[in-house]
Amino acid sequence: MIDQRLGTDARTRNAGRATQGVFLGLRRCGLSIEQAGNLIARLEGLHGVPGGWSVEEVQRLRFARWMFEAGRIGADDAEPRHDALAAS
Repeated sequence: MIDQRLGTDARTRNAGRATQGVFLGLRRCGLSIEQAGNLIARLEGLHGVPGGWSVEEVQRLRFARWMFEAGRIGADDAEPRHDALAAS
């Protein structure tokens, strides 16, 4: 089931496929794997790396960013839960 509170919609679900399509389009235009990967990463706000980013790495980082922005992970995750400690 789709959780609308987190903004999961068709556009979000298709983002991974779109990224793959852009990557393949860049490759068809003559860019190397490294160049295309770094350009895709740059579009997501990441700096290029010597070996180039893979599409999967960029997608994982996009997912982690989404989790942070949705409040699913963050600074409070590092603190121990008091209710879990009391149950022990």
